[in-house]
Amino acid sequence: MKQNEQINLNYVYLGVLFTLVQLFDGLYSITLTSEYSLFGGDIAYSALIFATIYLISSQPEPKVVRNLIYIFIINALLLFLIFGLINGIQDSEHVVNYLDNSELLLEFTFKSLLFSLFLFSSEILVILFFIKKITLKYQAQLPVTIALGLGYVVILILDGILYPIGTNFLFPGSNLSIANGMIAKFIFGFGFGTILVGLLIVRPHNLSDFIANKTPIIHYLFPPRRAALERQLAQAEEKIDKLEEIVPICAKCNKIRDDEEYWNQLERVRQSFISGDQELSYSNKYCLECSETMTN
Repeated sequence: MKQNEQINLNYVYLGVLFTLVQLFDGLYSITLTSEYSLFGGDIAYSALIFATIYLISSQPEPKVVRNLIYIFIINALLLFLIFGLINGIQDSEHVVNYLDNSELLLEFTFKSLLFSLFLFSSEILVILFFIKKITLKYQAQLPVTIALGLGYVVILILDGILYPIGTNFLFPGSNLSIANGMIAKFIFGFGFGTILVGLLIVRPHNLSDFIANKTPIIHYLFPPRRAALERQLAQAEEKIDKLEEIVPICAKCNKIRDDEEYWNQLERVRQSFISGDQELSYSNKYCLECSETMTN
């Protein structure tokens, strides 16, 4: 499978995970004790962060991160449409009762989707900043691999704190447990983090480009001006290549040929472009010195 196809499949997979995070959060749970439970949204979100970090570590180009954020923005808008349709159906004679918890599903309005998107993007950028600092100090893959695993666990625990706080603020009375969020994210963080470290150890080549990449964090959000300059350079080089086919330059020593009245030829080339006649050609592609050297 080609590299671009693999990246596109990863985009689709992560988009599906993001959708599952929103749809499954609160729809099912695993009870640990009378006070603590593992929710479906926690599992899906942990898998989402895991897959995102693995993709970024193996494809460290900033456009990959930007594309992920763009995809999640589109997904958030689609989910907002889905929730709006469900709310509309609730007002009709039909009743949607999804696993007897439809009221939990309807809680995810536009505000919560925006908050989830903001939280996800911020967490990815934070862990990128942390790992970039590590790669400045360590170039060996093992320390960076361990740092990625630890960073993954820390970012999930941080999410277990921030998500309940943000949700309780957006929806007064929801009373999500911060302790439950921390415990759930620690369990999933330790599990998925172990898998992440194992994958990066087994496939170390996936991390080599990430360590070598020195792109500033700000460019993961905003394309650098350098990209526009590189496009201009590529266009200029393409024009130069075309001109080299017209202007009499020796194909061997790259000197301007003086054996075919160069200045006259240049004027003829300019006039030919003005008149639209671009069929000029030169019989000899080598200067006199190179021609004599080749014949002797």
